[in-house]
Amino acid sequence: MLVPLLLAALGSLGPAGDGALLEWSELPPLPDAIGRAGAFVGVSNDALIVAGGANFPAGRPWDGHPKVWYADAFVLTAPTAEWLHFEGVLPEPLAYGVAAQHEGTMFIAGGGNAEHHTDQIAKLEWDGEALEWTPFATLWKPAAFTCGTIVNELLVVYGGLESPEATEPIGDLMFTELGDRRSSRAFTRTPLRARQLAVAGAWNNHLFIFSGVGLEEREGDPSHRVYLSDSWKIDLSFETPGSLWDLQWERIADTPRPLPGAPSPAFQLGSEHLVIF
Repeated sequence: MLVPLLLAALGSLGPAGDGALLEWSELPPLPDAIGRAGAFVGVSNDALIVAGGANFPAGRPWDGHPKVWYADAFVLTAPTAEWLHFEGVLPEPLAYGVAAQHEGTMFIAGGGNAEHHTDQIAKLEWDGEALEWTPFATLWKPAAFTCGTIVNELLVVYGGLESPEATEPIGDLMFTELGDRRSSRAFTRTPLRARQLAVAGAWNNHLFIFSGVGLEEREGDPSHRVYLSDSWKIDLSFETPGSLWDLQWERIADTPRPLPGAPSPAFQLGSEHLVIF
């Protein structure tokens, strides 16, 4: 039985080589001094890919400087290599979507920018010389600030916002088959509160959803943020599309504190644990 392992401070595990669960090594810094929020990050053919994202290049947002979204990408082919930079990899500037790995392929789904959110699902693949973006399918609806992962040969995406102006998160659990059919479906009968910026996890044909941010009207603010710590799981080992109606969410232990916007999907450690950074 899976027991989610939530590590608020990995330093408490001790130094590497002294019983630590994880050993860290530093890679060359991304060639963007500010960094990228909400970038699509994954691996293709042993190369690390960081695509899209957003930041504030002119200055801090509380000083009135605008946010900028990106369509370029960086590729690191080896831990000691230099980052390669490619312009215009994504069809438009995008951030805050889902990046997931399946059989050596990096899938990206959803995301958005200041103008709109997208329903596009695509593959990002490194062939040793070039980085290729290939359309694959579409989500049930546009979504950004969402979470997702691969479960039971399905790309699963949950929550987020349908548009930049949305004041209510998406409550749908969206499925896209990774086989030849590539059909997309959604499951909406759910007891958990609709949310954005949650953390997804996968284990043994189960999807896990941790934390996130709910929105509600409060004191004239139609999208007041409510930080959540509840956690849920759902068994996705159904065999036919009709089995969607038999799906049931199950509440599990809350996270020790709200963890919205943590890296997603959660890292699977061994055969029985998920780690949220």
